[in-house]
Amino acid sequence: MKSLKVRVFAVGCGIWLTSLGLVAAEQMVGIDAESLIRVSPKEVKGILWDVWASPDGDFVAVGEGGLIVFRDDTGWTERSRGLAISLRGVWGAASDDVFVVGLSGAILHFDGSTWQVVHKDGPTLYSVWGDSGSNVFVVGSGGVILHYDGAAWSPMASGVGVDLVAVHGTSSSNVFAVGTAGTVIRYDGAEWSRIDGGLPPADFTTVWVASADDAFVAGGGGFIGRFNGRGWSSMLSGTADQILDLVGVSAEEVYAVTMHHEVLRFDDGRWSLLGRTKARFWPWSLAISASGEGVIVGFVGEFVYPARDLPPVVTSGTGGIVHFNSEVPR
Repeated sequence: MKSLKVRVFAVGCGIWLTSLGLVAAEQMVGIDAESLIRVSPKEVKGILWDVWASPDGDFVAVGEGGLIVFRDDTGWTERSRGLAISLRGVWGAASDDVFVVGLSGAILHFDGSTWQVVHKDGPTLYSVWGDSGSNVFVVGSGGVILHYDGAAWSPMASGVGVDLVAVHGTSSSNVFAVGTAGTVIRYDGAEWSRIDGGLPPADFTTVWVASADDAFVAGGGGFIGRFNGRGWSSMLSGTADQILDLVGVSAEEVYAVTMHHEVLRFDDGRWSLLGRTKARFWPWSLAISASGEGVIVGFVGEFVYPARDLPPVVTSGTGGIVHFNSEVPR
């Protein structure tokens, strides 16, 4: 069986009363399907909500309190806490052209040396994606969609009023966004329209698009739907847990994380359990580079939700980053 050399990082978080930095030590850990992640963390200081893999193999993760951490050849380093709000999504055209979105309509841009607030005031923004640094889409609460054309940000008519929590695509004329109440909309280069006929009224949390006629959406109850250009079919995910994120290497190799420690993989035409994260490590998002290097972000600890649209309150926790290598069958 053909194998892909996959290097994976698991990123967690917690709350510290002292000014702990990132721990320099990094432990190499082998994995198997029974124990995907064995946590021996480098410490970070906040919940991490999202992670993005750059074309050249770097990673950027964002989270609570304005936390932004980069991973390059020198390891993980904190780059900014200048805007002390919850940062919910990250995407970039390159390591020196990165966009981050979050609460209060905040959009930040990194040019390789400095962060700049390029948009503020408005509803919570959850997700960002583009096919270049001058064609960027952002989605958020209440059906808001913003578009950047390289010069200015402007609103787009989504046609829906629900919270849109994830956006992904393959080109400027093939962009998908998903949200609550079973909502899936698609941009064809001219307008957004609903394409969720036949899907259950689940709260979708993630979307990954392989091509104009191949896309995956997922959310509550372990539901995963696949689009073939004409309609949707349900997939057997093998879990009843909420799926929080999914990302593909190709249309036939897709990975997902669930609320309660599961990491799933789609290959050979089916979904299967790749492994489970250690108890109290709560995976939230993942990214995989073109070379097969991966990152899972989340936190280690316990939390409660005070209310919808508010970030969770961590009641206890430690956290950090674990690096491990494995030969993962394709």
